[in-house]
Amino acid sequence: MATQFRQLGPEDTEALARHLIVWHRQEGAILDPAYARREVRRILMDNQGWHAWLVEQGGMAIGYLMLNFRHPRALEAPSANLAALYVVPGARHLEIGRKAHRFVLELGRWLHVRIFECDSTREDRHAPVFTRPAASARRWIDTISQRASA
Repeated sequence: MATQFRQLGPEDTEALARHLIVWHRQEGAILDPAYARREVRRILMDNQGWHAWLVEQGGMAIGYLMLNFRHPRALEAPSANLAALYVVPGARHLEIGRKAHRFVLELGRWLHVRIFECDSTREDRHAPVFTRPAASARRWIDTISQRASA
């Protein structure tokens, strides 16, 4: 089966928020639905700073991928961080991380953007993977989880 990366826009807010809530509940993180929807909408509305894709296989959503774009400083090339990559536990054996890695690197070449922190070497440890420089995405999920437990 082919893995597809379907780019998301503001009209996908409700669907992505629903997936996030269900997927992260299965991983033991309880997300506040209202806050999750608000943050997903904020990210999907910001097409200058964020781009998100739903990872699909055989017509089923099995994860998501997010890139956080940084505006270049003087004489610096445009760049982006792999902010989030999540694959449901039942699909982690399908080498989705490697496919996402190739997809992101090809996207970077096409957009002439340097991509940072694109590591898919630990396929079995996909659970929410938030890279070090993309602390905003990590704080985002942590904040949603903390609000739900308060």
